[in-house]
Amino acid sequence: KLIHMLDGMKPDIVHLHNIHGHDLNLSMFFKYLKKTGVRVIWTMHDCWAFTGYCMHFDAMGCDKWKTQCGSCPQAKRYSWFFDRCGEIYNKKKKLFTSIEDMTIVSPSEWLAKLAGQSFLNKYPIEVINNGIDLEIFRPRESDLRERYHLEGKKIVLGVPKGQFKYFTELGKIIDENYRIVLIGLNERDIKAMPKNITALPRTKDRIEMAEWFSAADVYINTTLEDTFPTVNLESQACGTPVITFNTGGSPEAVSEKTGRTVPKRDIYAMCGAIKELCEGEDRSAACIQRAREKYNAKERFNDYYELYTRSGRFA
Repeated sequence: KLIHMLDGMKPDIVHLHNIHGHDLNLSMFFKYLKKTGVRVIWTMHDCWAFTGYCMHFDAMGCDKWKTQCGSCPQAKRYSWFFDRCGEIYNKKKKLFTSIEDMTIVSPSEWLAKLAGQSFLNKYPIEVINNGIDLEIFRPRESDLRERYHLEGKKIVLGVPKGQFKYFTELGKIIDENYRIVLIGLNERDIKAMPKNITALPRTKDRIEMAEWFSAADVYINTTLEDTFPTVNLESQACGTPVITFNTGGSPEAVSEKTGRTVPKRDIYAMCGAIKELCEGEDRSAACIQRAREKYNAKERFNDYYELYTRSGRFA
């Protein structure tokens, strides 16, 4: 169906994003792209394109992807019975390197460097950071402190995505002047949280999320694998500094003026960084300025437009 649609459109460019998830017959699709010779731009949001199975391997410390995947340490996550990562790796390599005119785009320098070490290194690789909507994510007034009885507390905000243990460990060592607020939990996890953590369900309201970023004194990102998390950008756009584990492209999203990077899994280092940022100079203006200068979605769209037109195919 997709190939039929593209045949009718006859596009000058096919722009790929995430194509994994068993929604697409990769062999048919890439054979079609090769046959037509259409220009391809591929924005990669993770490492899947040059591994046998995984989207990320940072937490595992695996570097088999550089030469040949096999005996995958994460095989059980992707296959119930057989480890086919070597076979799939070879299939991807054959298909993905068959395209004549392709540019790879990475949201982070970290992923761009990895792609350059992979079998995709024959293609030009560019970095275009993720952008965010600065009309939504900006400093906002709210009654969240009063509503959740957080007056007089330093709010430590997190959206854990399953990494609850780091927050519960942090809750054991941080003093009572601080209050951890977690957003995005299900009912079971909310009930399991200790009483000194304010746990809330997921919200789809982006303005409400911007209000939480604005109300917080610091946002902490406990991700162990990520390419360039937009939550880091959204927090800064609302004037709130970010602390992140040193993993993937997450540290690239903050500067010395707008946050801190700490070693992975080091809760004591994170606790120290929280106190430093919350009790030190006001970093709101620096955070807002960084977001406006680097992460304005409209400007990042213009970067893509410039990439589209660079070939000279468009007037």
